[in-house]
Amino acid sequence: MKNPKVLFSVVLASLLLSSAALGQPPPNRRGDRAEHGANVVERADDAHDRADDRHDRAAIISIANEWKSAVARHDRAAEQNADGRLAGWLSRELAESRRELGEDSREQGRSRRERNRSRNEAAHSPRGDDTHDLRDDRRDLRDDRRDTRRSAADLNQTIAIAEELQRMQPAFAAGTADLGMYSRKSGLLDQLVAMANAELARDRQETREDRRETREDRHERAEPPRRRQ
Repeated sequence: MKNPKVLFSVVLASLLLSSAALGQPPPNRRGDRAEHGANVVERADDAHDRADDRHDRAAIISIANEWKSAVARHDRAAEQNADGRLAGWLSRELAESRRELGEDSREQGRSRRERNRSRNEAAHSPRGDDTHDLRDDRRDLRDDRRDTRRSAADLNQTIAIAEELQRMQPAFAAGTADLGMYSRKSGLLDQLVAMANAELARDRQETREDRRETREDRHERAEPPRRRQ
């Protein structure tokens, strides 16, 4: 089955393109319409990612609590069940982190192209608002570069934690793990929970930024094009 997020984005993009074709915007506004449509799709994708992040956070908190409770009760069966859930969660998280890094890299490339287009328009067009478009595109590119760096750092940290857990797991499976290994594994679970909490905090910040940018876009589209004096 196709990824629902990808399918949703494709359908939404098709609707936007159809609406643009029916409206037949003036030639000097088609680039702005296309950019706006891409931004709408990107924000829909971001909303889907944020829902995934909330689910991932709830899952890792549940797994960490189950594992710690099982260890405290000396319940080997419950501990092994938590280990199985943790392995599945890490596998999904690594796959999702790699996908998000790829998306962030593509968004950064798109923002770079939009910045270059706006730079060219600002240099050759008499419209005074082109300089405003250039400023917005520079801001978007800066934000996308930041997101790409964060995604890469999160992926590298998750890989490091997963590899350390994998190295320790044979001792836990055999029942030969010592107190130091139990303490270390508990700390690694705490790191995963902290990463999930930090990701959710960034999501809330980005949501506020998206809402502000949406209000600005609506205000700008309602204004008539300005010309340089």
